[in-house]
Amino acid sequence: MAWMPRRAWLVLFGVLIAAGFTRPILSSDLWLPLRTGQDIVRQRSVPVRDAYSFTATGAPFVDQEWGSQVLLFLGWKAVGLDGLALGAAMLVALTLVLLPVTMKGDLAIDLGILIILLPLA
Repeated sequence: MAWMPRRAWLVLFGVLIAAGFTRPILSSDLWLPLRTGQDIVRQRSVPVRDAYSFTATGAPFVDQEWGSQVLLFLGWKAVGLDGLALGAAMLVALTLVLLPVTMKGDLAIDLGILIILLPLA
């Protein structure tokens, strides 16, 4: 690994991780937080009643994720679904690149190899 500078390895890690995590959003859990974020922005209040359950419509509801739902909606409105997927991939890549940088010794090298192989799993 001495033939390649450390920064080049980090860039390679980031590119590989980002490429591994940029695939279509298949989660069915995306749409409810996105819609709830839209409701919060439009109504300027956090919902206190369940509006979207089939079996519990109107039941008391504590929305603990309202902040992330608003950010998700505003992000979707600004950059669309592809932008959200790219943003999520960039956050994951940044986390996985910075983790071995902050570590020292053989453990950091082992973690770097694991990070490269992770998208292939």
